[in-house]
Amino acid sequence: MSISMETRKFWILSCNTSRYDIHTLFNINGFCLWNQRRNFKVGDVVYIYESKPISKIVYKAVVEEINIRRNKPENIDNFYKRDYNKEYAFKLKYEATNPGNRLQFAELQEKFGISSMSLLRIPQLSSQEMIDFFDDVFSGKVENLPVPPTKEELYKPLDSGTILEHIKHKMDFCEIRDSHLAKQIGISSSSIARVRKGESIKSDCILTILDALGFGFVNSTDESYVYCATEITETIKQRIISSGIRTTELAALCGASPSVISHLKNDGSAPKFEIMEKLIKYFGFKVILKI
Repeated sequence: MSISMETRKFWILSCNTSRYDIHTLFNINGFCLWNQRRNFKVGDVVYIYESKPISKIVYKAVVEEINIRRNKPENIDNFYKRDYNKEYAFKLKYEATNPGNRLQFAELQEKFGISSMSLLRIPQLSSQEMIDFFDDVFSGKVENLPVPPTKEELYKPLDSGTILEHIKHKMDFCEIRDSHLAKQIGISSSSIARVRKGESIKSDCILTILDALGFGFVNSTDESYVYCATEITETIKQRIISSGIRTTELAALCGASPSVISHLKNDGSAPKFEIMEKLIKYFGFKVILKI
């Protein structure tokens, strides 16, 4: 059953909790006094938007009284964290708490065209559809938005997934089109489509894709330094030289021919990516998502 916008008005009131401790007021008193602005009437519904870092509609309240003079001791509100300079206040009675993750700023902006500037102007809910949606959210009738996986969940350590899997995860999660990435980095769409399917292409191309997607490498001996993906070939070359490991021994460990390792060691020619990934792992590197 929808609530008619003809009988009362519906507002969004933005609250900066660093200035006004509305959570404590509602928890202790069940109401709060607010500097009187706009033409609020008794019975109006006010949805309270908590500003950053929460950035979400958090409470539903109802205007219970208006034109309250603040010069009376019983009407002095001690929960302002900065001085207020309004003579009159109105009383908001707590009604409900947002039960989920809907009505965040991104949804308000996308669904209803509400901007950060308009929130400061105390906007009204502008349509019956908007009123009904807000009411349904607070009644628990609207499902929560899916929670995106954290970077720790999405980008597994290298030892539990391949580099090509990391690329696929990132492209799928961010909905990156093959054609868009191809245009950005100068690699054919068909090559990127192959990588997305888990097929190998030239090492230099895969490393370029990693770099464009924001991946890098760290070494187990010093995880504070992040290597760009496109510099990992030269880095591996220097590690081969400095380690003193014999070409034949390293080739056997990686399942490569000695000539492939020699080319990498002498002129920096990257081997096939299957071999490159084994070398990356052998020398203690792991792929990370650069933040």
